[in-house]
Amino acid sequence: MASGCAPRVHPEEQTEYQALAAAGAEMDLNPAGRIASVELSRTPATDNDLRHLEGLSHVWCVSLYDTSITDAGLAHVRGLGNLKWLDVENTRVTAQGLRQLTGLKKLITVWIGGLDISDDEIRQLQEAMPATTFRR
Repeated sequence: MASGCAPRVHPEEQTEYQALAAAGAEMDLNPAGRIASVELSRTPATDNDLRHLEGLSHVWCVSLYDTSITDAGLAHVRGLGNLKWLDVENTRVTAQGLRQLTGLKKLITVWIGGLDISDDEIRQLQEAMPATTFRR
């Protein structure tokens, strides 16, 4: 790639950008060069890789579809205060792991298809997070 075509990542997020890219992530940047969305679907990403999400305050969208991510990895997502959209379909995340996200007040939609979560657990999550829709 020509140097003029390389993304202009904000200097404070260079390390995280490089680490997430090494894990197979595709990312979108906002106009200020901050990471805005992270697409790790169908990659070999691990729970440990998600630690690089911590502190990325501009991320609004994370897709982990069809990965081996567990509740331990999801713990690294709970600090993304601007997160609006999360896809954990076909992962190893449980209802207990999703309960870690109750502090994310801007979270609008969580895709949970393929998870071993009962209707009762979904109802409990919905009560704890009334502004969030859980979709199968």
